[in-house]
Amino acid sequence: MKNLFITTHGLKLSKSGSYLVVKGKDVNEKIPLGAFSNVFILSNVSMTTQVLKFLARNGKYVFIINTAGKLQSIILPEIVTSVTGNRARQYKKFEDERMRIYLSQELLLRKALLTQRFLKKFREAQGLDPQTHPYYRDFYKDVSGFIESARSIEQLRGIDGFIMRTLYNEFASSIEKFFSFKNRSYHPPEDEVNAVLSLVFSMFYSLLFPLIISYDLDPYVGFFHIKKGKHAILSSDLMELARPELIFFTADILNRGYFDQSDFKKFRSGIFLKPKATQVLCKLFMEKILFFDIFFPVEAFIKERILK
Repeated sequence: MKNLFITTHGLKLSKSGSYLVVKGKDVNEKIPLGAFSNVFILSNVSMTTQVLKFLARNGKYVFIINTAGKLQSIILPEIVTSVTGNRARQYKKFEDERMRIYLSQELLLRKALLTQRFLKKFREAQGLDPQTHPYYRDFYKDVSGFIESARSIEQLRGIDGFIMRTLYNEFASSIEKFFSFKNRSYHPPEDEVNAVLSLVFSMFYSLLFPLIISYDLDPYVGFFHIKKGKHAILSSDLMELARPELIFFTADILNRGYFDQSDFKKFRSGIFLKPKATQVLCKLFMEKILFFDIFFPVEAFIKERILK
């Protein structure tokens, strides 16, 4: 999946035939429509309604993400349809409390297994033998019993909190030579590490929209998370299956020295990546995340649990 990332401020987007034209002070590019799947705008740009219609008419999603890493708006392509059979079944299935608990259990069982895999990778990346630490070796076995015996969504959310604390503890230990990480903060991020995490999570969360819609499902109707404002619950639900790998990816790029303190700008409202650093992160995200199998667990869950 190829995506176009616009990270430079002050650019102007227009169209010329079947090309998207991007112009700025040091930029003048004509990008063929077939060269990208979606457009991510992470800077202040100007574009006409003609451009938006051009992208929508040709099946392109446009995601607008602010400097804090929050998805602010989505422009949907014209191919998106109204309610279909799959969505009707989705609405009915997610209204059933027992089904919601079952789906949440299945989601967390798969997330726990993926977490064990990446806990092992965290240890190996630090030169440690994960087999000498039974806690990580037996993580799935220990956690799965609690998941299977849970009787409410609230209990399952508590278990998910434990899984995330375990991941973030290992994450913090793995990057401590270069960055400090105490806890997750967002909207806005309070430190450099959270600035990177927020942007990584938002980009992946955005890409779940076209994936979910491709299965004729509604990204705003889910079964595990709590609805907040314009929150797309199903996107957040399914993102849990990718979160362990996204956290490991973030640790990996921080440890490899792609970013240092000079790549961030501090404001009263928070800490954000500078435009050039944002461009580097988008490139790494494309190279190291989107060309691998990170979507496989998500699609498998859709096919094996939601659509059946």
